[in-house]
Amino acid sequence: RSFFINMADFKIIFEDEQFLVLNKPAGIVVNKSDSAKEITVQEWMEGKLLMRYLISILRKITKK
Repeated sequence: RSFFINMADFKIIFEDEQFLVLNKPAGIVVNKSDSAKEITVQEWMEGKLLMRYLISILRKITKK
């Protein structure tokens, strides 16, 4: 199972704190599934949100 999504294949149309509108290529699975052979958009987003959370924690720590 590949855990890499080439972001060059995606176009983020809109993004803010609450929403992400994404134009994805055909064939990319959106929701997690045991049968998915590659990372899904849902898993990619979970990783993206985790990175945002970790970055915000690091910023708070380094400001002290």
